[in-house]
Amino acid sequence: MDAEGRAEMECGGGKKGRVEREPHYRKQRHPPANVQRLDAGVPVPEARAVGPRHGDPLSLAGSHTLGLARCTTFKPRIYNHTGTLRADPEFGRELLVRSRIHCPRFGHGNQTLALDYQSPHRFDNYYFRNLLERKALLNSDQVLTYQSPLTRALVTKYAYDQPTFFAHFAASMIRMGGIRPLTGAAGQVRRSCRAINRVR
Repeated sequence: MDAEGRAEMECGGGKKGRVEREPHYRKQRHPPANVQRLDAGVPVPEARAVGPRHGDPLSLAGSHTLGLARCTTFKPRIYNHTGTLRADPEFGRELLVRSRIHCPRFGHGNQTLALDYQSPHRFDNYYFRNLLERKALLNSDQVLTYQSPLTRALVTKYAYDQPTFFAHFAASMIRMGGIRPLTGAAGQVRRSCRAINRVR
C-alpha cells in the first residue's frame, strides 16, 4: 500500500523520479461525471455496453508502465513531427526536455528511455496518469486520450482508480492467455511481426 492506501505491485528497484506538479485529477475532489458514471455502471455516450472485455486493449496498454523504448521509436515526435521540424504539440514540455537530453538529434537512436519515467520499476497506474499529463513517450499511447470520449473516460478511470485497473488488467491477461493460436496449415509463424511471410 502507498501513503494514500492504494495497492501497488513492486517489481524491484522502487519508485524513481517525482511528480513535479500536482496533476489536475489530484486537485479535484470528485472525478469527472463520465468517470462517475463508469463507476456506477451507467454507459457513457458512444458506448451502450462497456466492460473489461471491451476495454482489453486499453487495460493491457497499461503494461507500458514498465519497459523501455529506443529513441528511434519516438525521435520524430521530439524533433520533426509530421515533417514540421518541430516537436509534437501533444508532447509535454517536461518530458520533451528530458527526452532530448537522452536522445540527441544526431544520436544513433539505440539509447533507451523508460516508457513511464515517473515509476519505471513499479507496476502501477502512473502510465494512465502520464497520458492525462501529456507525458506519454510513444504517440500510439498518447492518442488514447483523444481517440474518443469513451477511451479518454477509461484512461481517466484507470488514472483515478488503481484497483480497478489492476482488476481489469488481470482479467484481460487471463482472456488473452485463452486465445487459441492457429496451428498446422491454418496459420504461419511470421519471420517478421510486421508482415506476412512471403511465399518462396
